[in-house]
Amino acid sequence: MRLCLAATLPPPAIQSSVTAIVAHRDGSVLFLQPGTSTGTIAHVIVGGRPEHDESPEETLRREVAEETGWLVEPAAIVGFRHFHHLGPPHPALADRPYPDFLQPVYAAVATAHDRDLLLPDETPCDFVDAKWALEVTEVTQRPLLVAALRALGASLRGPGREGAA
Repeated sequence: MRLCLAATLPPPAIQSSVTAIVAHRDGSVLFLQPGTSTGTIAHVIVGGRPEHDESPEETLRREVAEETGWLVEPAAIVGFRHFHHLGPPHPALADRPYPDFLQPVYAAVATAHDRDLLLPDETPCDFVDAKWALEVTEVTQRPLLVAALRALGASLRGPGREGAA
């Protein structure tokens, strides 16, 4: 996987998912906890694959709502993650571009929470201080987090780690 900072969407033919880094108006960042008690990767990127003929922004709004319960407004493209498969195509991934595919990353602002939108068994998440998130987030996601915060005009200083959700 490679990370690229960019202000425009990559061509649709090589996109697989649409993702976002979500910030609250107070500058805190939506932080997804590791999926298991033994998990070590905590992250700030949330999103998923388009359904039918959704635009990237529609996909983003739906996926973030389903995975976190938060309604968001996409604000800017901050980059994309580039994945390159080293082995032969896997049957479970046959619907993705091969051998390369991209996941656009948006900066998005949380506007409201609706628990009824949340799908069962999703990863717990909370809004946390952006500076703390930078320290504990997977290293490959940090440049995107910084770019998202800059795009949103959010400060890296905050009131502490207390969640706002």
